[in-house]
Amino acid sequence: MLRASALTKRYSPAAPPALDALDLEVRDGELLFLLGANGAGKTTTLNLFLDFTRADGGVAAVDGIVVAADPVAAKRRC
Repeated sequence: MLRASALTKRYSPAAPPALDALDLEVRDGELLFLLGANGAGKTTTLNLFLDFTRADGGVAAVDGIVVAADPVAAKRRC
């Protein structure tokens, strides 16, 4: 299961957030498609779940493992 709670990412303090308080839950067996215009936050969302970048706020979790707390275990679950 993937879960995001108030997940937020800013690449620059002066710019609008790339991801602004995303709440998301994808249960086992479900498919998720991320659709949107350029700059909508699709790649940023994936990067946060894979710990390629760190969130400025909120929590990303994979099967209950908080990505920021244990990124290696979270990646193993992916």
